[in-house]
Amino acid sequence: MRRYALVFLAGLLLLAACSPAPPPESLPGDWQAFDAYAAALIGREMERYKLVGVSAAVVDGDNIIWARGFGWADAAGGVPATPATVYRAGSVSKLLNAAAVMQLCDEGKLDLDKPVAAYLPDYSLRSRFPDGPPVTLRRLLTHHAGLPSDIVGGMWGEDPPHFTSIVALLKEEYAAYPPGYIAAYSNVGSCLAGVVVERTAGEAYADYLDRRLLAPLGMAGSSFAPRPEVVRRLAKGYDKEGRERAEVGIRDVPAGGLYTSVVDLGRFLAMLFNEGEQKRRRPHPVAGGGAGAAARAAGCAA
Repeated sequence: MRRYALVFLAGLLLLAACSPAPPPESLPGDWQAFDAYAAALIGREMERYKLVGVSAAVVDGDNIIWARGFGWADAAGGVPATPATVYRAGSVSKLLNAAAVMQLCDEGKLDLDKPVAAYLPDYSLRSRFPDGPPVTLRRLLTHHAGLPSDIVGGMWGEDPPHFTSIVALLKEEYAAYPPGYIAAYSNVGSCLAGVVVERTAGEAYADYLDRRLLAPLGMAGSSFAPRPEVVRRLAKGYDKEGRERAEVGIRDVPAGGLYTSVVDLGRFLAMLFNEGEQKRRRPHPVAGGGAGAAARAAGCAA
């Protein structure tokens, strides 16, 4: 079965309520028709939601088959958005955080079903459910740990505390549900899993992810830290009126602090589609070389 995914990164939320009519005579492999359709759809949604810049890519199995930027990464500076433009990916970060956990499980250093307290002796959480099962890595990654969704104080700011501070903060919090009872989205749980990764790896979380996951996948434009080589390609942030806004720091880095591009995310997705292996091929060209040339310039081609 062929698996397709469309990857979007934008300065503001992009939602398509209804799409333009697809090309009437589109055939498989007709990337000129697809490019025209995608440009019409994305252009319309950019206008609707007042988006300054958008980057998009399509992954087919283990291949990035189309990638293109629209609008501006820096409107005032005249820098266009491209497939290589870097954005902060928000909760997409959790996928790579989970991959790091699973790598350590494969190496026998972690066990998904062992209590988190076995890896974090200083972890504790107040609970009204004393007879509930333990919080495990599996429950953290699947949002079944019963932890609070967020600890808002200190979550955002110019100089937020390090994400490992979540362990101490949880000592004053109560469990929202018994572990394993219900799926309840939790940035706190993903952040706690990141603490387990850092302590088990014995090195800084961002360094470990760079070395063990991002670099092997060729995700050179990505990092969980604001490294100069990544930030120089970072898109500017804008509000709904198009006014430039400074980036706000985030404490819960494993849950939402990834800097990346659609091309790099495409590489990660292709690896998942290919069950852990990486096989990159040259992306399909489109009319005028637009998306194909942009994708190759971004480093898509092997």
